[in-house]
Amino acid sequence: MSKRSGKQPRRFWSKREEEFLIGCMRDLVNEDSKWKLDCGQFKAGFYGECEKTIIPAFPGTNLRAHPHIDSKIKAWRKQNHLLQDMLKLSGFGWDDTEKMILVDSDDVWENFVRSHSDAKGMRNKPHPYFEEWLHLFGNDRANGDLAEGPADTMAAMEREAATEELGDESPTFGLGMSFMDYSMPEGPNVGNSHGGQSSVPPSSNVAGKKRKRAADGITKGLSDMAEAFGTFFENTNTRMDEIGHRIGYAQDLSLQRKQVNAELMDHPLDWEQRLRAATLIFQEAQRVDLFFSFPKEDQVGWVALLLAGAI
Repeated sequence: MSKRSGKQPRRFWSKREEEFLIGCMRDLVNEDSKWKLDCGQFKAGFYGECEKTIIPAFPGTNLRAHPHIDSKIKAWRKQNHLLQDMLKLSGFGWDDTEKMILVDSDDVWENFVRSHSDAKGMRNKPHPYFEEWLHLFGNDRANGDLAEGPADTMAAMEREAATEELGDESPTFGLGMSFMDYSMPEGPNVGNSHGGQSSVPPSSNVAGKKRKRAADGITKGLSDMAEAFGTFFENTNTRMDEIGHRIGYAQDLSLQRKQVNAELMDHPLDWEQRLRAATLIFQEAQRVDLFFSFPKEDQVGWVALLLAGAI
C-alpha cells in the first residue's frame, strides 16, 4: 500500500474571496477587540468565525478554517512583515496609487532579496490590502505598532530625515548674527567742560571684534544654506527617480496590454469569448501582470475561470 503525501494541494483564491476574508477579519476585530491579542496574533477560534461567515456567502465552497484560511492569513502576515522591512530601508518607497513598492535600483532590490528570499515575487506587484494588514497585524512584532497607512509612514520618515539633516535653524535665517553686529563703532567721548582729560576708548578693537563676528556669522550661514540646497536637490533627485519608476511601469503595462489580444489569439476561444476575456483582463493592472506570469497551459485555465466569473 503506497503512502499518501500529507501535503495538501495549494488552493487558488479568487479576488472576491480574498476581499471577503479581509472584510470579515476587519469586522470581527472592530466589533469585538477580544479577537486581537496584545501581541497582534488572533485568539483561538478566530479562523472558525471567519469560516462561519464565508460558507453562507459562497454556497458550495470548500474553504475551511484549516488549512485554507489560516494558511492565507499566514501568507499575508509574512508579506506584511516584508513590506514593513522594505519601507524602513533607504532605496524603497510606496506608490499609494498603484499600491506597490517603489525601488530605486536593481541593486537595492537584489541586496534585499539576498537576505529575504521570500520577497522575490513582490516587486512590481500590487499589494491592495497592505493598509488593512497594518491594521490587522500591526502590533505582531517586537518593534511596536504601525497604525498609520503606508503613505503616512513614508511621509513621516521623510519629515524626520529632513529635520535631522537641516537641524534646528532655518537656512534662511540661520546666519548667526543680529542687526547690532552691523552697527558702527561709537566715536570718542569728549572730556567734560571742567577741563578733565578727554577719554578715547579702544573703539578700533571693538569694531574689529564685531566685524569678525559678522564675518563668522555670514560664513556659517552660507555653509548652512549650501547644505540645505544640497539636501533639497538630493530629495528632488529621489522624487525624480520615483517618478521615472512609475512612468517605466506605466509604459511596461501599456505594452503588455497591447499584447493581450495577440496572446489570446492562440487560445481555443471564439471571437466573443476573446473580446470578453481581453476586456476583463484590461480592467485591472493586477490581472495583466498575473496573465503574463502564467505559462501557456495555465493561461488557458485561468482565462476559463475568468470568463466563468469564478475569479
